[in-house]
Amino acid sequence: MPFGLKNAGATYQRLMTKIFKPLIGDIIEVYIDDVVVKSKTRDEHAQYLQKVFHLLRKYGMKLNPAKCVFGVSLGKFLGFLVTQRGIDVNSDQVKAVANTLAPTNKELQRLTGKLVALGRFISRFTDKMKLFFLTLREVVTSWAVSVVLFRSLSPKEQRPVYFISKALADAETRYTKMEQTALALRTTAQKLRPYFQAHPITVLTNQPLRNVLHKPDITGRMLQWVIELNESRTSPRVTNRERLEQSIRLGFPASNNEAEYEAILSDLGLAITLNALKVRIHSDSQLLVGQIQKEYEAKDERMTKYLLKVQESLSRLEEWAIEKIPRIENMQADALARIAASFPVKESMLLPIYIQTAPTIAESHVCNVAAKEQDWAIDIKAYLQAEALPEDPKHAHKIRVQATHFTLIGNDLYRRFFRGPYLRCLTQPEIRYVLFELHEGICGNHSGAQP
Repeated sequence: MPFGLKNAGATYQRLMTKIFKPLIGDIIEVYIDDVVVKSKTRDEHAQYLQKVFHLLRKYGMKLNPAKCVFGVSLGKFLGFLVTQRGIDVNSDQVKAVANTLAPTNKELQRLTGKLVALGRFISRFTDKMKLFFLTLREVVTSWAVSVVLFRSLSPKEQRPVYFISKALADAETRYTKMEQTALALRTTAQKLRPYFQAHPITVLTNQPLRNVLHKPDITGRMLQWVIELNESRTSPRVTNRERLEQSIRLGFPASNNEAEYEAILSDLGLAITLNALKVRIHSDSQLLVGQIQKEYEAKDERMTKYLLKVQESLSRLEEWAIEKIPRIENMQADALARIAASFPVKESMLLPIYIQTAPTIAESHVCNVAAKEQDWAIDIKAYLQAEALPEDPKHAHKIRVQATHFTLIGNDLYRRFFRGPYLRCLTQPEIRYVLFELHEGICGNHSGAQP
């Protein structure tokens, strides 16, 4: 490969990522021609080296023995010192700071004298100097891209590894929100190129960045940024910081505790539908919180059924927490409850009220029917869920372009429609049912005689 090319490093990185894809992130870390095999014990290290050598032999790659080191407990990688404790600062790079001598008394006195003289100068500057200081302030700008790379040692402890900051030019401040988001991602990818090329990156944003980056007719500077971002495995995800409100009226007799459980089950159902993995629950019911945290015992038969139902829903989450809060801090939920109880409601009310006719713990007999999806829908759903693409490059490009017009809500595929609600893609049985109702059911034409 001609290493004189500008993108030679990125091309070689993609080659190494393809070779060691089954092992990256587990037992090996790769950045261009730097390879680190990690293990907890020496026996595991020998087994891992055997796997690495097998892949190298399979793809015809060779190592330089003069640059190889085996069986060490610490080493330098990408300018940092990697040890059993984690990533530490390389002493060679901070030698100048570490060897700096502490100031003597004379040096401190000299510095204090300079500060006093500077203070007198600043306190007596004239109107001519005021213009100079105001000009210096213009250098500081609120239009900037700032990134801090952290290493998480625990859920409550983080250590900074790298910091970057770039002030936007005057023309860049007039970019659209979408272009500024793409510019921030491109700047971060340039500064943190080793991390972006070695690991898959998930970008949380409130902009439809994924759809824009995959548009086939993209042009201009956005096209150049997309080409640069294609060197790394970035996956934009939309995150909307919105308050989702739901008001439910129970259409059956229920005690206060049963109503609290119905509210919790409704909230958990909404969170699971939105594919939430981590949930924090706030409730002003001491009994409900105590039973879920296993501090109180549920002796009543109905309470036991409700508790089992809640535990079943919580088991579908990766992480959850429930907390007792004072009633005064739960005013929003109380307001929604009063809205649901104040029937009849006005038609102009924007918040829809759902009437629940049966308890959640009521047994219902259902017949499970496996609906076969259409082939095109299966490929698009697989790409939206896990970015899985077929092996055929032309078919993969077609799926990538088509997926920009669809989105997943729960496990259902929806067609994006910007002038109205999203359109749900139907399965074959649903299509037959809709056509039957359209032509022969309640939506069909009446063929009776006209008066």
